[in-house]
Amino acid sequence: MEQDEQEDPALTAKKAALLALLDASSSVNGHGDFQEAYINPSVSEGSGKSETSVQNCMLQSVEQMEQENGIPSTVCTSSPQTNCHKNSESISVDNESPNIAPRPKVDGHKNSKLTCVDSESPNAPKEIFAPLLALNFEKEFQSSEDNFTKGCKWSPDGSCLLVGSNDKMLRIFNLPSRVSCGDIQDESWFFEESSKHINPALTMKEGECIYDYTWYPAMHSSDAQSCCFAVTCRGCPVHLWDAWHGKLICSYLPYDHLDQLVAAYSIAFNLDGSELFCGFNKAIRIFQVSRPGREFVKIDARDQPGIISCMAFNPVLPSVFVAGSYLGNLGLYSTDRNALFCRIDGCPGGMTQIKFSSDGIKLFSGARMNNKILCWDLRNPGKLLWSFRREVNTNQRISFDLEPHSNNFLISGTTNGSVLKWNLQDLPLPDGEDPEMIKTSSKFVAHKDCCNGVSLNPHFPVLATSSGQRHFPEPQSCSSSDSSSEDDGPLFLHRKNKYENSVKLWWLG
Repeated sequence: MEQDEQEDPALTAKKAALLALLDASSSVNGHGDFQEAYINPSVSEGSGKSETSVQNCMLQSVEQMEQENGIPSTVCTSSPQTNCHKNSESISVDNESPNIAPRPKVDGHKNSKLTCVDSESPNAPKEIFAPLLALNFEKEFQSSEDNFTKGCKWSPDGSCLLVGSNDKMLRIFNLPSRVSCGDIQDESWFFEESSKHINPALTMKEGECIYDYTWYPAMHSSDAQSCCFAVTCRGCPVHLWDAWHGKLICSYLPYDHLDQLVAAYSIAFNLDGSELFCGFNKAIRIFQVSRPGREFVKIDARDQPGIISCMAFNPVLPSVFVAGSYLGNLGLYSTDRNALFCRIDGCPGGMTQIKFSSDGIKLFSGARMNNKILCWDLRNPGKLLWSFRREVNTNQRISFDLEPHSNNFLISGTTNGSVLKWNLQDLPLPDGEDPEMIKTSSKFVAHKDCCNGVSLNPHFPVLATSSGQRHFPEPQSCSSSDSSSEDDGPLFLHRKNKYENSVKLWWLG
């Protein structure tokens, strides 16, 4: 008993040091309001562990160590960032691919920057949206002035980026490990290391203009057979490409009732990747991924007029998907019956992108030649919750994206080159029938030309943006003074427009 009483002050001192360490780590401020977006969902959501329970658990481990070993355990009193959890085991992949790089391992010191910060705390960061430029792939898209990108999409495992362009090329860029960890704030990166990663790992050539492309949802760089993506082009069948070696795997041939090959305008995999959905004019054709060829199941979409331009699957109800058309309507379909069961009209402009929220209740839609992103409440079909203003004055696809895990924010590109951000937490419900216009929380200028693509990495705080658009020469004005020389002069005036065809990676940590 006397020996135990003599050890109590030492144990009390260890507990006090451990509590001081936890207090110090909880007071560390991050670098922006993107931090809580990339916390592991298994830790940040549904754990139900308060700070007190975590402290008690750690204190019990200290007591157990002393009882088993009979010696006092040391408590680290260095910087709190050295005690962060290393999640590299859950996201790193060991493979020997010559083209696709493994998913980078995240070092504990770097990942400590992603510590969640309580938004109600007085020390929490304010609206900070100043991403750091990590890589610029501009040189790869300078083949001609007519070339421009057609969006960008991260792979499901976050290891590489797929970019389509107007030169009928599809390029895959690997994500460098230093960019995924945020180790880009020194001169050695910008002057030496960055130039080693500006070239694409793979380049695939299509025969015609690219309409749409999408990743295989179960793609993972540890499994070479899952590394593939689908693409549809004008006048061509749907192609499935190998993202491991850059070779064509197979083709899916959609024939119409006249036995003529027709090209799909949009494509999408279902959630498990077993079926490939292709959008046509008043029709949707479903191919089994494991059975290429011309065998398919057709869904008659006559009740939804127009060309099916985009599709998205409900993450909660896998048998339900939504299709948007260029005539400005949304159709809800059931894969159990392969039929339309609900249609939403009144959408301004032709649909170019639709995306479900993570809970499957809200649906976000964007249209061409329209300056609004609309949020629909699927619990009451046809009910608009909010609208988000952006600048879209062309027929080009201007993409938007949601924060991958908990949908805390929404980002979108614009035709003026800016990237806009809206916070989706604690949004007010609309009082009347008109949707509530949500103000932009922050923005930054990413490109000098149209920013047509934005994509958030599903595992790292990295944002990818793409730019470019088709520029047309302006007709030259004719006056009475030079009417005599009308045949000699040019009919169109080529002005020096701001051309920028590039893809950039931004660090958001």
